[in-house]
Amino acid sequence: MGAACSACDSMVDAAGLKKRRSSVHYAPTLLQNADSRSSMMQPKKSTLSELAVQQRCCKVLVTLAEGSTEDAMHVANTGGADVAVRAMSASPGDACLQKTGCQLLRTLASVPQRESEEAAIATLGAVQTVLLAMASHPADAGVQEQGCAALSALVLQRNPSSRDNLASRGGLHAVVKAMEHHAASHAVQEEACYALGVLAPNANKAECNIIQHGLKAVVRAMGDFTHMVSLQARACYALGCVMRGHPDHQAEFVRLHGPEVLLRTMRSHMASTSVQEVACQATHVLASGNHRNAELLVSLGYFDALLTVLCSHSKVTEVSAEASVVLHDLVVSCPKRCLQAAAPEGASRLQNSLSAPNLADHVRDTMQELLAILDYKRAVPR
Repeated sequence: MGAACSACDSMVDAAGLKKRRSSVHYAPTLLQNADSRSSMMQPKKSTLSELAVQQRCCKVLVTLAEGSTEDAMHVANTGGADVAVRAMSASPGDACLQKTGCQLLRTLASVPQRESEEAAIATLGAVQTVLLAMASHPADAGVQEQGCAALSALVLQRNPSSRDNLASRGGLHAVVKAMEHHAASHAVQEEACYALGVLAPNANKAECNIIQHGLKAVVRAMGDFTHMVSLQARACYALGCVMRGHPDHQAEFVRLHGPEVLLRTMRSHMASTSVQEVACQATHVLASGNHRNAELLVSLGYFDALLTVLCSHSKVTEVSAEASVVLHDLVVSCPKRCLQAAAPEGASRLQNSLSAPNLADHVRDTMQELLAILDYKRAVPR
């Protein structure tokens, strides 16, 4: 299996396609060759040479599609996704081909296309093919990584109202299974976290147990890969999507000591705007309308951490807006605990940030409101 993948890489390198962007014009020929092969192939009768052709064609198309958006659109418009599905369906037992096919589908799914009934049917076929690849090669980390990535891209390509149908086809189960079977692979965990976040919002009641297994896997991944910024960001994104509107998932997250893990992520990656934005969103989901959760967050140290986020990212609207919303929720839900938790230097930090140029109005309002609370704390004896 590894030798076959190495051979594919060698063929692509030998063709010089990574250095010749003009080679995108050869895509139609490659597609015709691949399509003619796949139309003759049967899953149990594929020869080594036929597999080699499929592998090479998909590898080359991936290289072309990843060159630029224009190149990807050219491959997509000449039937690249259809070729990937045909090749994968013809050789389901070849892990190298399944991985490359998923990678190609992932890339092409990101290309803007017209929404039509034909495109929707083609996308459903691609999703089914990706799910079959993941089910057929559960031990192959590469297939699981690219499968999760392709699933996310394909689902996002469709109308959001249709995501529940795709999730019910087994997408959630495949993603969570990948996380559980490849706990040591940060690449699988990262792509699976994102896929979980994409699929979870429209899951049905029957999939509640699967979601909670996924929630446990996300918390574990955050603890195992503390220094992986991109993984932490996608994990926080997944948490927000999974818990939004689901008190039972929020309760499970608390039971798993998830708030402690999330707080550690916020503190460890304070300089990362991508982490802070989605971490604040997940915190907002947990605290909004839930007095018990809000009290827990303040007692753990979220009030001070959010103050730090607000002051550190006062010029970044996306982050400061999210931090402002959460701080407001905490102050409204449990003002006494917030007064107790406010750090002595909190007022000075906020005062200094108020003088920052180009400060968003909503952030300035939040800072002034919090300053008033801190001033009240100093004025009222304990």
